[in-house]
Amino acid sequence: MSPAERRPSDAIDPARAELAPASPNAADEAPLHTQGVHGSGPRRVPAWAFGAALLALGGLWALDRWVFQLSILTPFRGLRAASPIYAYWDPVVRTEALVFVLAGLAFVALAPRLADPTRTPRRAFVAALFVLAAVLPFALFLARKDPASLGSTFQVYKNEEFWDDALKVPMMRDAEGRTGASAFLAHYVEAMPRLSLHGQHFPPGHALFLHGMIGVFGPRLPAAGAVVLGLAALGVLFAFLALRTLLAEHAARQGALLLVALPPFLDFTCTSMDAAFFAWAALATWTALRALRKDARVLDALLAGLALAFAALSSFAVLPLGLVFAVYAVVLGARRERAWSALARQLLAIGVAFALGLVLVRLATGFAWWDCLFHARSHGLELMTKVLKRTPSSLWAPMSYGNGAAYVIGAGAGVLALLLARGSRERAPSSGAPRRDSWTIAALATFAVMTVGGLFFMETERIWLFTLPWIAGVALAPGALEAASLRKVLGLALAQALLFEALLFTLW
Repeated sequence: MSPAERRPSDAIDPARAELAPASPNAADEAPLHTQGVHGSGPRRVPAWAFGAALLALGGLWALDRWVFQLSILTPFRGLRAASPIYAYWDPVVRTEALVFVLAGLAFVALAPRLADPTRTPRRAFVAALFVLAAVLPFALFLARKDPASLGSTFQVYKNEEFWDDALKVPMMRDAEGRTGASAFLAHYVEAMPRLSLHGQHFPPGHALFLHGMIGVFGPRLPAAGAVVLGLAALGVLFAFLALRTLLAEHAARQGALLLVALPPFLDFTCTSMDAAFFAWAALATWTALRALRKDARVLDALLAGLALAFAALSSFAVLPLGLVFAVYAVVLGARRERAWSALARQLLAIGVAFALGLVLVRLATGFAWWDCLFHARSHGLELMTKVLKRTPSSLWAPMSYGNGAAYVIGAGAGVLALLLARGSRERAPSSGAPRRDSWTIAALATFAVMTVGGLFFMETERIWLFTLPWIAGVALAPGALEAASLRKVLGLALAQALLFEALLFTLW
């Protein structure tokens, strides 16, 4: 940072400097482990990257349709799924789509200013980020449905949704005299075969959350949808805090704005309970990354473990979430960016707090998370074998392809263009690009395990919603984008989201 770029007031006023750092890309403002990774100035995304991203998405779809011909995804009312994504051809054109178009244009126009720490104080950015994370998904929802239909996707199939389980909670009784949520938790594992289809494969967190919403607002689906949307917007704030542990301020802000523009976030945050897990996972991601910093304390690790335990009550996807932190710590140690002793101490503390949190839940409520995991896994394999009329392992190759292809198509051409441009620059011998950062290595390795490890059976464009902050961190790791490139990336992501919403119906 040159003397001319540093404002005198920033040197003497810590509060002001915290709200508006003078230089978004300076190395002394970046987290310690990313110094030397970021470029010295804003990056430009070349035009070829956008064209290549669009061709890549079309190619992935074509491979599924004419080569793999996957028929894994269940038809809906006679419609065949647009495999590899779990959506159905059902074009809808509504004038209300103009609301999203206008909101999107304003977002794209303001994004460079919002992301620039010298032009927008951090508190103002955080407030704007929360509003955008709530308004844009709702505006996209209006492109297909009326406002009163908010939350209707929580009850697409009768007796197959978390909402159905939430309605049953008050009626629960047991021999020990427990009622309601207490009885529901104490006997959850034994009751799983009689719960909804989703309840048979998930921990009780989603059903209990909806039960709480019903207790406050009554059995009103629009209220539940609005609360989940607000929770997802809060999750974006947690994601921004997580990105700030990996990136310089300017790049972290752009990463958070990119997250808000990604099609899966816009499509599912007010229609799916995966949005609730997105928020809990974002909180766990922030706390875990803080716990792995050079100046972290054991207390930070304990809080991260408890956050992971809390997230585990809503989804077993907490397992790959924990994996990415473990791999990240190993990479940091292998590259000598952290001391092995400190990393081992922090990982041990995270693991102890995670296990202790689940043990305390067992002692307090009778719910054993590990028994629930075993039942959900065995029942899931049984269900998939029945649907496929063969074991899922016999379809390992096409299933793995479907996992990866669905996620890439869902994440969209905007972020893919960023990744392609970054990969091309890093492969060029004369580009002067820095070595790949530790977070990118950890995230890509974990994505590989998730894709081919037999843990998921497609629908990853929605189920992997919690990983969107990971990919935003990878995309912005080399540094912030110039204003024109940022607008193009965001505009392409928003356009794809609107196109998908207008042409395709997603169940959740």
